[in-house]
Amino acid sequence: MTNPLQRVGRPPEEAMKSIRAALCRAALCLVMLAGAASQAFAGPPFFTDDPEPVEFRHYEIYAGAEYTHDGDEVSGSLPFVEINFGAAPNLQLSGNLPLAYQRASSTPAAYALTSLEFGAKYRFVPEDAGRPQISIYPQVVFGSSGPGGSGAPQYFVPLWAQKSYGPWTIFGGGGRWFNAAPPNQDFWFSGLCVQHDLPGGALVGIEVYHSTPEAFNTSDRTGVGAGFIAPIGHHHAILASFGRGIHGDNTFAGYVAYEFMLGPK
Repeated sequence: MTNPLQRVGRPPEEAMKSIRAALCRAALCLVMLAGAASQAFAGPPFFTDDPEPVEFRHYEIYAGAEYTHDGDEVSGSLPFVEINFGAAPNLQLSGNLPLAYQRASSTPAAYALTSLEFGAKYRFVPEDAGRPQISIYPQVVFGSSGPGGSGAPQYFVPLWAQKSYGPWTIFGGGGRWFNAAPPNQDFWFSGLCVQHDLPGGALVGIEVYHSTPEAFNTSDRTGVGAGFIAPIGHHHAILASFGRGIHGDNTFAGYVAYEFMLGPK
């Protein structure tokens, strides 16, 4: 879910370039005409993603868990594994394999592999002093009929942008989910995140995200969240976030992951 916070272990200058945002206004304005909170390939540990691809011939590997509590239902993934690879300059290929669980008061608990997620992030505008970095990040989710699975492929076509201002970085954007399997429907997702560098390489961020109705007879949703990335040396990091719905579903969401980075020196 691409690191919305600094790529831990990189030099400060490169790290600052590493997370930009700002067609936020343009992208956000276009996308905020609607939006949703599905977390396929968000920018760990956030729902909102950033436009920076992994460096060429480098890997980012995440292993962790997600938790969602919505009324009488608890769901999430435990564990999930996400791999991002810099396949070419400005091009990232991604894969995500979650083992999902779901438990509601009226149904038995379920635990199964529910989806396979793949994406390709391409940065077509680099950041400079006067403009943001911009990427497109089409994704496909092959679903199953297990807990939380839709049983049909879903597609997400978002635009993300970022701009840095000293220790501050703003990133955001959004796009359209094509959500074929009834009773689901197509919907929009948008988000905006502000992050700040801390001494020692750690980073903190806050975000707001919005989605239009994801299924018939449901409402739009807006949520807020906060998260951090704490480096452990140059190749490891701990990520965590939590968030809550403030409009629509009163959902609580949590995320924790370990990140390992590989690549040529």
